[in-house]
Amino acid sequence: MKLAAHSRLKEPSKHKYVVLIEYALEHEEFSANKACEATALTEK
Repeated sequence: MKLAAHSRLKEPSKHKYVVLIEYALEHEEFSANKACEATALTEK
């Protein structure tokens, strides 16, 4: 469990779209399948 720096509250998990955007920024080239696997999203 990761705690927020200023409190004892658990840091909220990132939305899957945020994870997808971060993945795209870190990987210059990728396939839709790789992105879906990394972010737990579907192609739909």
